[in-house]
Amino acid sequence: MMNDMIERMLLDTSFEILPPRISATKTGQDQIRRRFDDYDFWYVRSGSCTIILNGERIGVSAKTLFIYRPGDVLSVLHAKNVTLTVYLCHFNPVRANGLFDTVLSLPRTLKPKGTYFERIFERAIAAEQHPFRSLSRDIFLRTVFLYLLTGGFIESNAVPDTRTKRRYDTFKRLGGYIDGAIDGNISIDALSAHAGLDRTTVIKLFSEFAGVTPHKYILSKRIDAAKQALAAGASISELCRRTGFADAPTFSKVFKKITGVTPRAYADRLREKQTV
Repeated sequence: MMNDMIERMLLDTSFEILPPRISATKTGQDQIRRRFDDYDFWYVRSGSCTIILNGERIGVSAKTLFIYRPGDVLSVLHAKNVTLTVYLCHFNPVRANGLFDTVLSLPRTLKPKGTYFERIFERAIAAEQHPFRSLSRDIFLRTVFLYLLTGGFIESNAVPDTRTKRRYDTFKRLGGYIDGAIDGNISIDALSAHAGLDRTTVIKLFSEFAGVTPHKYILSKRIDAAKQALAAGASISELCRRTGFADAPTFSKVFKKITGVTPRAYADRLREKQTV
């Protein structure tokens, strides 16, 4: 009965899904750092490493699943002479309901029971060779959601790194300040004053946890806000007012540079997805 209810909810949820794939990285290399712009499932098939996710240090072993969200900051610290093999799936909701929030409320690190989870990832990767791969991706993601919602896992424990967590909390506080002032002028001096830190420390925080300068981070957040406004049907002039751009040409230029498409093309793509 519970599975039937979940399956009905899944039918009311749709996603933009990039191809599931496998990544094999030889460890012992430099530290990898990235900031997520979409939702991700990472399943460690083999190998080991240490990650720092939003300031929490986590020892990673094989058969571990990670759930990442937009804005998450990840550093990967490789163990020596070990190959880390990871299954990846990136996705974003086009139409979602409470089911999506339920999955995101799960612990970030999970240990799936048995080998079922690994097998569905392998099938999805193999299906990328077939003409109906888009449908296969959708079925794959719904299968993952169903599996997680029916309790096919145990929670994996994370060990906090206090100093890193403290720096990350400061970074998140600055991010919240930026979100609240996204329609105005945001300077490094304003960020410094808000955090009670000097300019150099603020710049280092953004480099550590966002991988970019404060200016580039603010631009990306303005574009994120613009995407949401476009999805709500806002006009270009209204977008400029909401996101702090001086004029429409500047906004369109920055939007295309970051997203690869014009605001109009992005809005058209949204409408096409909503009618599918």
